[in-house]
Amino acid sequence: QSNFGFSTAITLIFIRISTMMKSEKRKSEWAQLSTDLTNNALSLCVGWGWSNFTSVACTRAVATSGMKPMHTYLICCIFTWAFISVLHRKFESERSAWDSHVEEETLNLGLGQVIGGQTVL
Repeated sequence: QSNFGFSTAITLIFIRISTMMKSEKRKSEWAQLSTDLTNNALSLCVGWGWSNFTSVACTRAVATSGMKPMHTYLICCIFTWAFISVLHRKFESERSAWDSHVEEETLNLGLGQVIGGQTVL
């Protein structure tokens, strides 16, 4: 439980920090590279936190399930794959809706040109 809380907390905190850093416009290329490097470091820390949570959860599942370790790992893998697939599907549908909205607004404002049936922004 504490690993889940830790992973959730660093995810939410680092999302906030990353959003603040991306919203600021950096003037120099070095400052922009520093921001990108910091965002990569934050992403790696979040990934490490969730990796640690998953590792502990699988280890405890193997220890307490009473099944063969291979079957327990297989169940964990299938659950994780299904969960990530659902999240990815949701992300792709939201991204598609956002792209459609941006294209529609661009055309409504007259910012894009239609050349040969394709919109050039």
